[in-house]
Amino acid sequence: MTVLLTRPQGLNASLAQSLSALCVSSIETPLIEIHAVQDKQLQEKAWRAQRIIFISPRAVDYALNQCSFWPEDKSYYAIGQATQARLAHYGIQADAPDAPYTSESLLSCFDDDLHECEVLIVRGVGGREKLGQGLQDLGAAVTYAEVYQRCIPQFDRATLCTFWQEQQVSIVQVTSAMILEFFQQSFKNADWLWAQQLQFIVPSPRLLQRAKQMGFMHVHLASGADDVAMLKQIQRLSMTTE
Repeated sequence: MTVLLTRPQGLNASLAQSLSALCVSSIETPLIEIHAVQDKQLQEKAWRAQRIIFISPRAVDYALNQCSFWPEDKSYYAIGQATQARLAHYGIQADAPDAPYTSESLLSCFDDDLHECEVLIVRGVGGREKLGQGLQDLGAAVTYAEVYQRCIPQFDRATLCTFWQEQQVSIVQVTSAMILEFFQQSFKNADWLWAQQLQFIVPSPRLLQRAKQMGFMHVHLASGADDVAMLKQIQRLSMTTE
Protein backbone atom coordinates (compact mmCIF):
# COMPACT_ATOMS: atom_id res chain seq x y z
CA MET A 1 0.00 0.00 0.00
CA THR A 2 1.33 3.40 -1.00
CA VAL A 3 -0.31 6.77 -0.34
CA LEU A 4 -0.10 9.40 -3.07
CA LEU A 5 0.35 12.90 -1.60
CA THR A 6 -0.83 15.57 -4.02
CA ARG A 7 -0.67 18.92 -2.24
CA PRO A 8 1.42 21.74 -3.76
CA GLN A 9 5.20 21.58 -3.50
CA GLY A 10 6.42 22.02 0.06
CA LEU A 11 3.15 21.05 1.77
CA ASN A 12 3.50 17.26 1.85
CA ALA A 13 6.55 16.71 4.07
CA SER A 14 4.78 16.73 7.44
CA LEU A 15 2.18 14.14 6.45
CA ALA A 16 4.84 12.01 4.74
CA GLN A 17 6.86 11.98 7.99
CA SER A 18 3.80 10.99 10.01
CA LEU A 19 3.04 8.15 7.60
CA SER A 20 6.65 6.96 7.70
CA ALA A 21 6.46 6.81 11.51
CA LEU A 22 3.51 4.44 11.09
CA CYS A 23 5.43 2.36 8.51
CA VAL A 24 3.07 3.47 5.73
CA SER A 25 4.71 4.10 2.36
CA SER A 26 4.00 7.37 0.53
CA ILE A 27 5.15 9.22 -2.56
CA GLU A 28 4.75 12.89 -3.43
CA THR A 29 3.43 14.17 -6.74
CA PRO A 30 2.17 17.76 -6.40
CA LEU A 31 -0.86 17.95 -8.69
CA ILE A 32 -1.54 21.63 -8.07
CA GLU A 33 0.72 24.63 -8.50
CA ILE A 34 -0.03 27.90 -6.73
CA HIS A 35 0.88 31.28 -8.24
CA ALA A 36 0.45 34.71 -6.69
CA VAL A 37 -2.14 37.09 -8.13
CA GLN A 38 -1.79 40.79 -7.43
CA ASP A 39 -4.86 42.66 -6.22
CA LYS A 40 -3.93 46.32 -6.47
CA GLN A 41 -6.96 47.33 -4.40
CA LEU A 42 -6.27 44.91 -1.54
CA GLN A 43 -5.24 47.60 0.98
CA GLU A 44 -8.28 49.72 0.14
CA LYS A 45 -10.62 46.72 0.43
CA ALA A 46 -9.16 45.78 3.81
CA TRP A 47 -9.63 49.28 5.21
CA ARG A 48 -13.20 49.52 3.91
CA ALA A 49 -14.43 46.16 5.23
CA GLN A 50 -15.71 45.63 8.75
CA ARG A 51 -15.24 41.86 8.68
CA ILE A 52 -12.52 39.98 6.81
CA ILE A 53 -12.58 36.26 6.01
CA PHE A 54 -9.57 34.20 4.93
CA ILE A 55 -10.44 31.02 3.06
CA SER A 56 -7.16 29.12 3.42
CA PRO A 57 -3.61 29.34 4.82
CA ARG A 58 -2.47 30.18 1.26
CA ALA A 59 -4.85 33.12 1.18
CA VAL A 60 -3.24 34.38 4.40
CA ASP A 61 0.31 34.07 3.09
CA TYR A 62 -0.32 35.61 -0.31
CA ALA A 63 -2.45 38.45 1.07
CA LEU A 64 0.02 39.38 3.80
CA ASN A 65 2.85 39.22 1.32
CA GLN A 66 1.06 41.89 -0.72
CA CYS A 67 -0.11 43.95 2.22
CA SER A 68 1.81 43.63 5.49
CA PHE A 69 -0.36 45.97 7.59
CA TRP A 70 -3.92 44.93 8.43
CA PRO A 71 -6.19 47.16 10.55
CA GLU A 72 -6.62 46.07 14.16
CA ASP A 73 -10.19 47.33 14.43
CA LYS A 74 -11.58 44.67 12.08
CA SER A 75 -13.18 41.32 12.89
CA TYR A 76 -11.22 38.47 11.31
CA TYR A 77 -12.46 34.99 10.47
CA ALA A 78 -10.83 31.80 9.21
CA ILE A 79 -12.44 28.83 7.44
CA GLY A 80 -10.60 26.35 9.70
CA GLN A 81 -7.99 25.85 12.38
CA ALA A 82 -5.03 25.75 9.97
CA THR A 83 -6.03 29.14 8.53
CA GLN A 84 -6.65 30.47 12.04
CA ALA A 85 -3.18 29.33 13.11
CA ARG A 86 -1.60 30.92 10.05
CA LEU A 87 -3.23 34.25 10.86
CA ALA A 88 -2.01 33.95 14.45
CA HIS A 89 1.52 33.49 13.08
CA TYR A 90 1.22 37.02 11.67
CA GLY A 91 -0.27 38.37 14.89
CA ILE A 92 -3.89 38.43 13.69
CA GLN A 93 -6.48 36.84 15.96
CA ALA A 94 -9.39 35.29 14.08
CA ASP A 95 -12.55 33.38 14.92
CA ALA A 96 -13.04 29.97 13.29
CA PRO A 97 -15.90 27.46 13.27
CA ASP A 98 -15.72 23.99 14.75
CA ALA A 99 -15.29 21.04 12.39
CA PRO A 100 -16.38 20.39 9.72
CA TYR A 101 -14.56 23.38 8.22
CA THR A 102 -17.04 24.40 5.56
CA SER A 103 -18.74 27.54 4.29
CA GLU A 104 -21.88 26.50 6.14
CA SER A 105 -19.99 26.17 9.43
CA LEU A 106 -18.36 29.57 8.98
CA LEU A 107 -21.71 31.21 8.31
CA SER A 108 -22.81 30.10 11.77
CA CYS A 109 -20.21 32.49 13.23
CA PHE A 110 -22.12 35.51 11.94
CA ASP A 111 -25.14 37.37 13.22
CA ASP A 112 -28.47 36.84 11.54
CA ASP A 113 -28.49 40.46 10.38
CA LEU A 114 -25.46 41.86 8.56
CA HIS A 115 -27.32 44.79 7.03
CA GLU A 116 -24.89 47.56 5.95
CA CYS A 117 -21.91 45.42 6.98
CA GLU A 118 -19.07 45.18 4.45
CA VAL A 119 -17.36 41.77 4.35
CA LEU A 120 -14.14 41.02 2.49
CA ILE A 121 -13.43 37.42 1.46
CA VAL A 122 -9.75 36.72 0.74
CA ARG A 123 -9.43 33.65 -1.51
CA GLY A 124 -8.00 32.11 -4.67
CA VAL A 125 -9.23 32.85 -8.17
CA GLY A 126 -12.47 31.04 -8.97
CA GLY A 127 -13.43 30.14 -5.42
CA ARG A 128 -16.91 28.94 -4.57
CA GLU A 129 -19.69 31.50 -4.27
CA LYS A 130 -21.65 29.73 -1.53
CA LEU A 131 -20.11 31.65 1.38
CA GLY A 132 -20.51 35.00 -0.34
CA GLN A 133 -24.11 34.22 -1.26
CA GLY A 134 -24.88 33.17 2.29
CA LEU A 135 -23.45 36.42 3.65
CA GLN A 136 -25.43 38.44 1.11
CA ASP A 137 -28.57 36.62 2.22
CA LEU A 138 -27.84 37.95 5.71
CA GLY A 139 -27.66 41.48 4.30
CA ALA A 140 -23.88 41.91 3.93
CA ALA A 141 -22.15 43.74 1.11
CA VAL A 142 -19.52 41.23 -0.05
CA THR A 143 -16.29 41.97 -1.92
CA TYR A 144 -13.50 39.57 -2.90
CA ALA A 145 -9.73 39.78 -2.93
CA GLU A 146 -8.32 36.98 -5.11
CA VAL A 147 -4.64 36.63 -4.24
CA TYR A 148 -3.58 33.32 -5.79
CA GLN A 149 -4.29 31.07 -8.76
CA ARG A 150 -4.32 27.26 -8.88
CA CYS A 151 -3.20 25.34 -11.95
CA ILE A 152 -2.22 21.79 -12.91
CA PRO A 153 1.50 21.25 -13.61
CA GLN A 154 2.59 19.89 -16.99
CA PHE A 155 3.17 16.12 -16.92
CA ASP A 156 3.73 13.25 -19.31
CA ARG A 157 0.54 11.67 -18.04
CA ALA A 158 1.11 8.18 -19.44
CA THR A 159 4.53 8.00 -17.80
CA LEU A 160 3.13 9.33 -14.55
CA CYS A 161 0.37 6.73 -14.48
CA THR A 162 2.87 3.93 -15.12
CA PHE A 163 5.07 5.22 -12.29
CA TRP A 164 2.15 5.30 -9.83
CA GLN A 165 1.19 1.76 -10.73
CA GLU A 166 4.79 0.59 -10.29
CA GLN A 167 4.83 2.23 -6.85
CA GLN A 168 1.61 0.37 -5.98
CA VAL A 169 -0.35 3.52 -5.21
CA SER A 170 -3.67 2.57 -3.67
CA ILE A 171 -4.71 5.66 -1.67
CA VAL A 172 -4.86 9.21 -3.03
CA GLN A 173 -5.10 12.39 -0.96
CA VAL A 174 -7.45 14.84 -2.69
CA THR A 175 -7.89 18.44 -1.54
CA SER A 176 -9.31 20.01 -4.71
CA ALA A 177 -11.78 19.16 -7.47
CA MET A 178 -8.96 19.98 -9.90
CA ILE A 179 -7.17 16.80 -8.78
CA LEU A 180 -10.25 14.69 -9.46
CA GLU A 181 -10.55 16.30 -12.89
CA PHE A 182 -6.86 15.53 -13.56
CA PHE A 183 -7.47 11.83 -12.93
CA GLN A 184 -10.66 11.75 -14.98
CA GLN A 185 -9.13 13.54 -17.97
CA SER A 186 -5.72 11.84 -17.92
CA PHE A 187 -6.46 8.13 -17.83
CA LYS A 188 -8.22 6.07 -20.47
CA ASN A 189 -9.16 2.41 -20.96
CA ALA A 190 -7.16 0.11 -18.65
CA ASP A 191 -5.57 3.06 -16.85
CA TRP A 192 -9.01 4.52 -16.10
CA LEU A 193 -10.15 1.17 -14.71
CA TRP A 194 -7.09 1.23 -12.45
CA ALA A 195 -7.84 4.80 -11.33
CA GLN A 196 -11.43 3.87 -10.47
CA GLN A 197 -10.18 1.25 -8.01
CA LEU A 198 -8.08 3.73 -6.05
CA GLN A 199 -9.15 4.84 -2.56
CA PHE A 200 -9.64 8.62 -2.61
CA ILE A 201 -9.66 10.63 0.62
CA VAL A 202 -11.47 13.97 0.43
CA PRO A 203 -11.99 16.66 3.09
CA SER A 204 -15.56 17.77 2.35
CA PRO A 205 -19.00 16.36 1.45
CA ARG A 206 -18.90 18.51 -1.69
CA LEU A 207 -15.79 16.75 -3.00
CA LEU A 208 -17.21 13.38 -1.95
CA GLN A 209 -20.29 13.97 -4.06
CA ARG A 210 -18.23 15.32 -6.96
CA ALA A 211 -15.92 12.29 -6.96
CA LYS A 212 -18.82 9.87 -7.06
CA GLN A 213 -20.45 11.81 -9.90
CA MET A 214 -17.20 11.49 -11.87
CA GLY A 215 -17.21 7.71 -11.55
CA PHE A 216 -14.78 7.07 -8.70
CA MET A 217 -15.98 4.08 -6.71
CA HIS A 218 -14.06 4.28 -3.44
CA VAL A 219 -14.24 7.74 -1.87
CA HIS A 220 -13.79 8.39 1.84
CA LEU A 221 -14.57 11.53 3.83
CA ALA A 222 -11.96 12.89 6.24
CA SER A 223 -13.01 15.34 8.94
CA GLY A 224 -10.93 18.10 7.31
CA ALA A 225 -8.05 18.89 4.97
CA ASP A 226 -5.40 19.15 7.69
CA ASP A 227 -2.72 16.51 8.29
CA VAL A 228 -4.36 15.11 11.43
CA ALA A 229 -7.68 14.49 9.70
CA MET A 230 -6.04 12.97 6.63
CA LEU A 231 -3.80 10.75 8.74
CA LYS A 232 -6.74 9.38 10.74
CA GLN A 233 -8.59 8.42 7.56
CA ILE A 234 -5.49 6.84 6.03
CA GLN A 235 -5.04 4.78 9.21
CA ARG A 236 -8.63 3.55 8.96
CA LEU A 237 -8.11 2.51 5.35
CA SER A 238 -4.79 0.83 6.06
CA MET A 239 -6.44 -1.34 8.71
CA THR A 240 -9.24 -2.42 6.37
CA THR A 241 -6.87 -3.26 3.50
CA GLU A 242 -4.37 -5.30 5.51
